[in-house]
Amino acid sequence: CLWLLFRFGFVLPSFGWFREGFRYGLPLVPGQLSVLSVHFMDRLFISSYWGVSQVGVYAISYSVAQAVVILVTTPCRTIYEKSAFTYYNQQRYDDVRRMCQHTLGTTVAMGVPAVILLFLLSDAILVLLAPAEFGGARQLMGIIGVSYLAQAITRINRVNIGMGSGTGRVLGILLVTFVTNTVLNFLLIPTYALWGGALATLIAFAVSAVGSTWFAQRAFPCPMDRTLLWWVLWAGLAMIAAALGVRMVLGSSVDYPALEWVLVGAASVCAYGGVLYFGIGSSLLRLLKTDASDRQGDS
Repeated sequence: CLWLLFRFGFVLPSFGWFREGFRYGLPLVPGQLSVLSVHFMDRLFISSYWGVSQVGVYAISYSVAQAVVILVTTPCRTIYEKSAFTYYNQQRYDDVRRMCQHTLGTTVAMGVPAVILLFLLSDAILVLLAPAEFGGARQLMGIIGVSYLAQAITRINRVNIGMGSGTGRVLGILLVTFVTNTVLNFLLIPTYALWGGALATLIAFAVSAVGSTWFAQRAFPCPMDRTLLWWVLWAGLAMIAAALGVRMVLGSSVDYPALEWVLVGAASVCAYGGVLYFGIGSSLLRLLKTDASDRQGDS
């Protein structure tokens, strides 16, 4: 430390950004606490009404679906959060909108096949990870996956809201999500058990995604690539059709279930990628070339 002090000298840190930082960050503290509560509120209700054993069944499905969707959606969102504020402070608003459009499109394009695979291969996942007693959780993985895809979209929208109108509205969205989830857990879990918890999470995160999109488009408008959305929809349908076709060909009596899971996964992924490339492959390549040339120009 003394060597660093003599080598570089002593400079008092600047505290001028504290006020702006607190003004932006403090409203997010209760909001983040409410989001953290949403992740565990359903398990508290399930434990109270149906016992700790059902929490274990629910938790493995929840954790797997959450991990899969977060794995495929987090990288783009993390890059966008940093770059968007940098461009916004430089008043490069068109670059922010373009990056937002690309990030939302990539998040949806990566998240949709992940969610569909959770629906298709939940049996295989549970066979690999848990004993037979946890089989009741297999239908829940896809629902939780859709919930966290909606949450990923919300997190992107929250960046745009924060840039355009501050974090007060972000806090409002997070609190509405918390209240919606808590009320639905109270209403649904006593009757529908694990399904009630999954549906409460899905509805709460869907409300959050819709509300944040509405506010984001007014705080900092960023149009979605509708062509990409349509082709993602068609590719998702092709993915489901390919999986159903493989299972029809193999029939119900399969000697090696692992072979069925591999064929279903491979056929569905190939169908999704093929349809998406057929629809937007050429335009996507042009887009990547344009982005590369723009980055070279910036450097």
